Parts: sequence; C-alpha cells; structure tokens
Amino acid sequence: MEIICDILRVIHEGSPRPTQIMHKANLTWPMLMTLIEVLLRNEFLTRETSVSRTTYRLTAKGSAVLSIYVKLKEEVGPLETEAILAQGLDELREPVLAPTDKKAAVAALKSMRSTLGSANFRLRDDPVPGRSGAKYRFSLVAEGLNKTSYGFDILTHASESEVIRVFVKQVDSDISVAIIYTKSASEVAKKLAGSYSMELVHVRELKRFADLLTFHDALLSNGSVLMEADPSQSFEFALRELVQDESRRSRISVFTWRGSPVYPLLPRNEKVHVYVMTTQGSKSPPGRAGESVVPSHDERALLALIERAPKNEEAEERELIIFDSVSELLVSLGNERSQKFLKLAMQSLQASGRRSLFIMKLGYHDERTEQMVRALFSDRLLYDGTGLRLDKAA
Repeated sequence: MEIICDILRVIHEGSPRPTQIMHKANLTWPMLMTLIEVLLRNEFLTRETSVSRTTYRLTAKGSAVLSIYVKLKEEVGPLETEAILAQGLDELREPVLAPTDKKAAVAALKSMRSTLGSANFRLRDDPVPGRSGAKYRFSLVAEGLNKTSYGFDILTHASESEVIRVFVKQVDSDISVAIIYTKSASEVAKKLAGSYSMELVHVRELKRFADLLTFHDALLSNGSVLMEADPSQSFEFALRELVQDESRRSRISVFTWRGSPVYPLLPRNEKVHVYVMTTQGSKSPPGRAGESVVPSHDERALLALIERAPKNEEAEERELIIFDSVSELLVSLGNERSQKFLKLAMQSLQASGRRSLFIMKLGYHDERTEQMVRALFSDRLLYDGTGLRLDKAA
C-alpha cells in the first residue's frame, strides 16, 4: 500500500519518468515496472510514449486514491499490493520450457540466426547492460548498420506476463526488443505489446519481419538510402510491406511509374500519396484518388514536390520519401542531369530531416553509371537472389 502510493506521490510531485520514479521511491527496476503495470491496469496511471522517452501521469482515479491515502491510509487496502507484487515478481523470472518447447525454441533461434545473418546483421550473445546496473540476457542480439542493437526473446506462448517481463528489459536496456513466439500469443499480450511499441511476431512471419527490420535499420539515420534491386526477385512485395508498416505512423510519398511492378501494389490511404511520373506531361490521363501525375523530364517540378513542406506540421509525424526508380530517371534525364537532380533532392531531404529510399535496378546500367549513383549514398541496401540485406561495404 505504501509503495503504491509512494509511486503516485512521486509522479504527482513532478517526476514522471521511470528512472526518476525508481530513485525517488527507492525501488528496484523490476519491482517498479511490475507495480507500474498494476497501476496502469487499474487505471490509476496513463502512459505517454514518444520517440525518446516514456512518462506517466496520474488519472483522476489515481489522484483521488492518493488524496484518500494521505487522509486515511487504510482506504487503499483493497489494492492488495503485496499479493500483486509477489505474483508480478514471480512472473518476471525466465520461463522454464518443456522439452518439446525447447526443441521448437532451438529451431526458431536457428532460423532467426540464419535470416538476420543473411541480411548482414552482426549477431551477438553477450548480455546487454541496463541503466539500472542490471545485465539482461536475450535469446539473440543483432547489430545493424549504425551500431544500433536489437534484442530478441523466443517464447512458446506469449502471455501478458511475458510481455511485461520483456518490456522491463526493453526499457532498462534502452534497445528495441521483439518477441518471437513459436505457438500462440494471447489477445491481451498483443494489445499490451502494441502499447509498448514492441513487436510480437510468430516464427512463420520471421522473414517478413526481418525485411522490415532491415529497411528500418537502414533508414534510422534519417538520411537517404539507396536500394539496388534485382527486378526478377519480386522486390516490390517487400516494398509494399514497408509502405504498409510505415503508414501506421508516418506520411509517405512515393514517386513511381505506371509500368513499375511497385505501382499496382501500393496501398492508397490518407497517409500514402503516389506521384506518377510520366514522359507524356499534360497529355497523360489524370491519376486516381491519392495520386498526382508529374512530368519525369522536368527536374524543377520534381524537386518542388520533394521540397514541399509536409501537410501535417505536427512534430510527432514523420515522413518517408520513396523514389522508384533512379533507373528510369537515368533514361529520362541522362547521367549528368540525373546526378545533379539526386544531389539537390538529397540535400533538401536531409536538411528537413526526412528519410528517403531511392531504388536502382541491378543489371540495367554500365559499371560507371552504377558507381556514379552509389557514390552519392552512404547507406545502401541490396535485394537480389538472397533477399534483402544491408550493404556493409557502403
């Protein structure tokens, strides 16, 4: 009872961040996270999460309970804090797997190692230090292009308590964590993972998830990324998954051609706008809803569209530009004009902090042209017969 109200008091007095609460309420990190979940489930707190931090605020119910506690401590008795805490701390222990589940977990780990290794992530098994001083073990840790680390825990059944246990590790270690499950995940666990911005992935979806992770890792620097794609390998499906995933939290502008395999697969919604490039200019038929027709041979018109200010000025919403493809641009404008356009476009995008992905088709150009384009980008991806992977040579 006293611990619960200590947490409420600390937040009420202006220390809403988890590390502040931990120190001022004199709690260990696992104990704090367990109690925070109890308070959230019972609607005493709300959680606010941004890109850089998580904070907590008292609800009207939480404020009322704190007020009552100050006046009459016994009124908080029904929370049964000690019993909840004992149960929560027990749930934080690593699960013990049955032999058949161990076999499935080993197979999942092998598949994950193979998939992420093929995508050129650096794989690690060492513990990850937390801000609280604790060291956390994950089933696997992967490191991307810019030394960004990702943790993975393999579970048989993803329950609410398991998600909370992994969330404790995610917040304290300050790395992105995904749960890979081999059998089932409860609806409550899925909802809770979503609220934590934590990926919950069935092992069957591992390849799709690895492709998205590869895209996101390359785009982390907020710079411009070149993807060299073999058109015979159906890269457009991976690109469709990226657009669908990004549209949940970002605005996306896609520059493409009606003849591109990407064009018919693009989702159309309020977050995705498609710019159809054409050599026909004003003679081209108008685009459908969510589309604009733009002349591919007019660099100034293309730059004006790329340089435009985002329609939504809210700081929380990010933007992604996808340019499909550099290869058609080279045919339309030639090498010199294309190089100049790409430099100006990238400067504009980087100055405004917008992420961008430029696609060039493998095997369509001579070596000199390919090297000219590659020299413009510090981060690159490859999509060929082995799938999508980070280009470590970039």
